[in-house]
Amino acid sequence: MTRALPKWLLLVITFLTVTTSLFSQTTNGTIIGTVNDKSGGAVPGAKLTAMSILTGAVRETTTNQEGNYRIECVAPGTYDITASANGYQTVTTSGLAVSASAIVTSDLLLTIG
Repeated sequence: MTRALPKWLLLVITFLTVTTSLFSQTTNGTIIGTVNDKSGGAVPGAKLTAMSILTGAVRETTTNQEGNYRIECVAPGTYDITASANGYQTVTTSGLAVSASAIVTSDLLLTIG
């Protein structure tokens, strides 16, 4: 003997399935990269700034001991990425395109000075 699920239970299951899949999608991207000096050595503690060309919104982070950085929840758009550290010249990469759900890489080389 089999019993059919009540209609209200089927509606609840459908609702939970749909809303869970909607929340798993993201509208923002992520920028990752490494900051090294010209000799290839990591630059820990470098300050990274991602500035939206369209809105001027700024996101900042610093590199870890391996020179890696990650800027999450970046709205889609085009960004200028700037890296600076004590004893090094500041460098900027322009025109980095970030799209929804994308992880884009921007590695930077710093020159002593």
